[in-house]
Amino acid sequence: MDFRPCLRIQPSSSDLTLQPSPEACWLKTPERVREEATARVLQAGGDPACLELVLSESELQFGQYRGWLLSHDVGYACSPLASHQKEREGGDTSESPLT
Repeated sequence: MDFRPCLRIQPSSSDLTLQPSPEACWLKTPERVREEATARVLQAGGDPACLELVLSESELQFGQYRGWLLSHDVGYACSPLASHQKEREGGDTSESPLT
């Protein structure tokens, strides 16, 4: 199984699709998320008994975004980064944990 994000491209322009996919609203059960994360850990040769490792491979399940966020709505994933970059370019040199 390949667990890399499958980024979607606009066929007419070859640009990255920034709109959410229909699959973005599918909700998986916690059991299913855990099973899939455990499978990724095993495939990578990791220890599935290590909770931190399994959690690090778990899909996001919050708000309207379910599953691989980069595959389903790359625009949403990039907006905090773009906002941070604008703040830094505007002179914000804060070192708070929120930055």
